Amino acid sequence: MKEEEWQEWKVHPGTKEFFEHLKEVREGLREGWSRGQFTGETGDKTLQMNAEAIGRVAMIDYLIDLDWRDFDGEA
Repeated sequence: MKEEEWQEWKVHPGTKEFFEHLKEVREGLREGWSRGQFTGETGDKTLQMNAEAIGRVAMIDYLIDLDWRDFDGEA
């Protein structure tokens, strides 16, 4: 994919809506954490739930910050 194509895709209304959705999901995970949503009945369960949530947030951040060179494999 060429940089121009990437830039066009990034400003497309559907793409913008997708990224806004990702940001809402990320914020929901953060709010859930602050409410204790990722606290399990055991310490191990709590660790697992928190690790999953952290991984989801990390993936969302990765997608939001993705650059065309990353996608194109030139980075």
